Amino acid sequence: TRRRPACAAARNRLIVAATRVRKGVTEMAADKPSAELTPEQIEKGQQIYADIVARYYGDPEFKARVDADPTGALKAEGFVVPDGARVQLLFNTENLLHIVLPASK
Repeated sequence: TRRRPACAAARNRLIVAATRVRKGVTEMAADKPSAELTPEQIEKGQQIYADIVARYYGDPEFKARVDADPTGALKAEGFVVPDGARVQLLFNTENLLHIVLPASK
């Protein structure tokens, strides 16, 4: 089988994460494997991710709010962030790619 490039795999993990945390998008359990996502859930997650990225880079006020308080800013947009958790922004560069892995059980 063909492997996806690392950046595509990382983007897809972000899409899965966005799908899981956005209010009203899915009724999935937090530990449901991403392989069990329906095409509709994946598409909705892709749209949410694209909207957040576009707004971050296109709306200076939104960007400033996210930069100052990512957890609070995303909660204000309807994202569910578990109590005690925080959101951290990571930026890929030409020489550094971030891959977010789920917590081990």
